[in-house]
Amino acid sequence: MIGLLFKKYWFYFFIFIFYQSLLYINEINLNNPIAYLNFIIYFITFLLVKEAIALSKFNKNISNLFYLFYGYISVIMSLGVLTRNLEKHAFILFLYFDLVLKFLLLLITSYLILYSFKIYQNIEKKRVIVSILISGAIIFANYYRYIFYPSTLITNSGWTDWAVKNYITIVFSIFMLLIFWYRYYQKYFVVSEYLNSIIFLFTLSNIIEALHFIAFQWNAQIWFKGQLFNFVLNILMLMLWYLRLLYLKSDISAENERYLMNFQFLNGFIPKPRKSMFSRLIPFISINNLTAISFGALILLVGLLLIKKITIFLLLNTVVILITVLLALFFSFSSLKRDWQNQIGILFKDKKSK
Repeated sequence: MIGLLFKKYWFYFFIFIFYQSLLYINEINLNNPIAYLNFIIYFITFLLVKEAIALSKFNKNISNLFYLFYGYISVIMSLGVLTRNLEKHAFILFLYFDLVLKFLLLLITSYLILYSFKIYQNIEKKRVIVSILISGAIIFANYYRYIFYPSTLITNSGWTDWAVKNYITIVFSIFMLLIFWYRYYQKYFVVSEYLNSIIFLFTLSNIIEALHFIAFQWNAQIWFKGQLFNFVLNILMLMLWYLRLLYLKSDISAENERYLMNFQFLNGFIPKPRKSMFSRLIPFISINNLTAISFGALILLVGLLLIKKITIFLLLNTVVILITVLLALFFSFSSLKRDWQNQIGILFKDKKSK
């Protein structure tokens, strides 16, 4: 499979890696190689999503949105690096590049919310249009000052306000994903194989962005560690899209996709054919431990407030995101716990069940 992909896209691989190498050698972007590796992983993921779309029959629009997202972040954003040398307009271009990225993040989460409530279930075009309108409205309401007056970004207060607005956007996205995971946990809908794990990693990336802002408020400089963590998430995301592509090319995919497409008539999950040898697989993280850690962190925060080491605003801000993250992780982990063995079983089927 990897050989076939490379043979099909070898020219694009060569051009993109050559371009990233030039950026690194000339230090046009950052002097840290992790950033360039992340761009390359984004590009490979972009190509994997493209291949998966052609084979998708269920949840095709979710794949289309991720295809748009990875195409933008790998191709457009990496080309946007060249604008850094434009002295007068660099910050304006950065602003609009970043706004489009935030819009795409909200577009994915808005669509997932509408999908979870089965709004416009039989009219996909309307669901996408409404998602675009919701995302555009949030972006306009939160960033209208910078959209019309981008020069305000130059001031120190402008950059601080920009960071706060980015944080608000990410938290809003996490709230929407929290609702999505709650409804998925309650089995109100289903998604195609591996998409739940992909959306889980997408949720994690949003959570990391929010926690990065909180850490900055606590005077913790974690940019490099954040890049490393993003690198790990990107590798995992690439692996999941590759596994999804293998799944879509397998004999079992057509039958399983048909089961999922008929979910609304079946009124719940049903046992899928060809159960895996990993049916007793237990997920890797304990929710009880996660709850205990979060409760301990909350007690620590209150203690710091009492001894006047932090402000009430920072305390409330940290508590809100902590609770939101805890709930999002709980419902997403619990959902994956329920479904993970089915996905693993697609690759490692029990020979006795054949």
